[in-house]
Amino acid sequence: MKTRAIAIFVLSIAVVSTGAYIILRLNPNRSNNPTDSTIHQSFTDNKQGISFDYSSTLKQIELNGDDLKDNFVFRAENIYNTDPPILISVRYENGLKAASTVTKQSKIELVMQNLRKAYPKRFPSFEEVSSNKTEIDSKTAQEVVFTYTSNSINSKQRLLIIDKNEDTVIYVSMQSKNSDYDKLDSEIFTPITNSIKIK
Repeated sequence: MKTRAIAIFVLSIAVVSTGAYIILRLNPNRSNNPTDSTIHQSFTDNKQGISFDYSSTLKQIELNGDDLKDNFVFRAENIYNTDPPILISVRYENGLKAASTVTKQSKIELVMQNLRKAYPKRFPSFEEVSSNKTEIDSKTAQEVVFTYTSNSINSKQRLLIIDKNEDTVIYVSMQSKNSDYDKLDSEIFTPITNSIKIK
């Protein structure tokens, strides 16, 4: 039972990381003309009870069957051409109460434990930059920032792990090229983080 419960978290971490990793590609359909990042649009998923605002420089990506199977509720990338693109994703994980009870760890502690095992294998040249406890709309959360290199491009990602309730966590991933990260963090990633509401 304990092994099976922990395996759930390993799979969860793998899905989150794979979703960020395989989409690192140049989309020829995006425009080369950026728009004003101070103009925002809104996203709401009533089923999972999450909502947030995001920049008009981002375009929501239609979820496919695999995305839905892996519990993604939102994907977006920038509408103007960059390589790699700016990527935002949101997914949830249910059924975690049992694993937390068996291991006598909080859901976030267990996720972090497995993240640190799985991410160095999943992301080439993975390096954890920071990991801090925080709150998102009064919910306990962990913010992890890390870098990795793929196809000679160094990327940086902020991952929010939000403890929604006793059985569910929500993952919010935001990433870009490392050299662009600080500017985009100020203009796009932090405003998204600050606008998140959990019901």
